[in-house]
Amino acid sequence: MLRALLGAALCATAALGTTPGAARAQHASSGAACAVTHQPPDSAGVQAVEDAWVAAGAAHDSTALACILADDFIDTDWQGARRTKAQMLRRLGHRPRMTQRITGWHIRLYGTTAVVRGTNIVTDSTGAELIRLRFTDVLVRRDGTWHAVAAQETPEQLRARATP
Repeated sequence: MLRALLGAALCATAALGTTPGAARAQHASSGAACAVTHQPPDSAGVQAVEDAWVAAGAAHDSTALACILADDFIDTDWQGARRTKAQMLRRLGHRPRMTQRITGWHIRLYGTTAVVRGTNIVTDSTGAELIRLRFTDVLVRRDGTWHAVAAQETPEQLRARATP
């Protein structure tokens, strides 16, 4: 989703809060320490990951995002470009600060796979709406945690940005 375009909930302890019994783990590809908490194998666990993903993007927190995106993650952005996890992490610090509000959440579980759909309303620092994106995220449950493996965004409506 646009978290990917303008750009985690295992690593974002600030976003999720700490829980008793939280364990430390190393993220496989980045070596980043992830605060792994128990994640329910239900829609609440998926929702927590999605919320942390938005929070990591807003905070430009590449460590948190690295813990959420699977090593084989691929995003197809609203312009049709494909990006890998590594590309997403590199780009995160270079994107403008924008606010995202997700509406119309739909979470469907298929065993250890979750498909999440919704609309991401993106606004700039003045509160002006820039774009609405319909998104689909695919997450899989590996080793007791949810990880995003794919994302795709499609513009619902594009609004011209006013120049000052």
